[in-house]
Amino acid sequence: MEGNKHAGEEEAEEELNPIPVLSDIHRDVVLTEEESGKLKEEPLSCVVSRFKYQINTDTLCSEEIATDGDGDVVVKRRRRDTATCLVSHSMATMIPDVGLQVWAGCLLLCDYVISIGDQWKNCSVLELGAGVGLLTVVAAPKCKNIICTDIGVSVLKNCVKTLELNDVRGDTARVRWLDWKAPEVLLLDDSIQKDKRDSSDSGKNKNENSDDEEDDNNNDGARPFLITHEDRTIFKEEVTIFLAADVVYVDEWTQSFADCVYKLLKSPSKQKRVLYLSIEKRINFTLSALDVESPAYDFFYSVIVTSPKFTAKQIPTKTFAQYFMGYERTPQLELWEIVAN
Repeated sequence: MEGNKHAGEEEAEEELNPIPVLSDIHRDVVLTEEESGKLKEEPLSCVVSRFKYQINTDTLCSEEIATDGDGDVVVKRRRRDTATCLVSHSMATMIPDVGLQVWAGCLLLCDYVISIGDQWKNCSVLELGAGVGLLTVVAAPKCKNIICTDIGVSVLKNCVKTLELNDVRGDTARVRWLDWKAPEVLLLDDSIQKDKRDSSDSGKNKNENSDDEEDDNNNDGARPFLITHEDRTIFKEEVTIFLAADVVYVDEWTQSFADCVYKLLKSPSKQKRVLYLSIEKRINFTLSALDVESPAYDFFYSVIVTSPKFTAKQIPTKTFAQYFMGYERTPQLELWEIVAN
């Protein structure tokens, strides 16, 4: 009986049946009856939400002082216009699929890109852990090219859907598969990459079911997202800005991310490369310490912020405006500027 289970058995069962997590950003999403029904049948199916953000438009057309009929000065005020991003995303997911949700760290980094992105018109950008593609939509008009990367066919296809919903062209925003454990794919010669693909193809079972094309581990499913010669050229010759939004939550992945970023930041470039990373310091009560801790953040801090490989500078969030209003800027939301030493 369940009432007689030992604590160890309960913990083991929780590991086998993990609880889905839901981003605070999606807690107020109102689903249609059709969407609710689809999510019950397919928990990872996606819905489309509108994310509004504000744009400051200065309405002052001249320096002349205008007056009304009574001779009073007419005060010209700044108008706040809004724009909308359509985002395809999942609701509650397991940890491996959190890339299908929008997180507060993404909105924070979107705000920063809007505030300074006009300085990037001659730069190209590499985004790591692009997820649903919202940051890509915001950054694409600000830069020359953006290579937005993640892993998993379902995640990458959903990212493409978000870009298409917002009319972001595929020639300027390239959705690509990049495993943080193999960043060399952006640096290799094309002949080496081709030999790897040919070797992989020769080992495939010719009679395999076509349904497997949708499997994230299937080569055919990933083929449209493979790094190309043009991608490598853009990265080597043009990319100076890296973006990563809320990618820190599992230590193993954070270590892979740190190793990947260091190799790519240190790779030959005409200009010094810089990473802008947003992170949410998630605080939890742990039994091991019998106190509140933020282990994922602490691990990030040890492998990047205090690592001799990097120089990391925190950017105060009060120094740039909040354009996306669907989140709260808590003290736990941080933005970092990181370069390789």
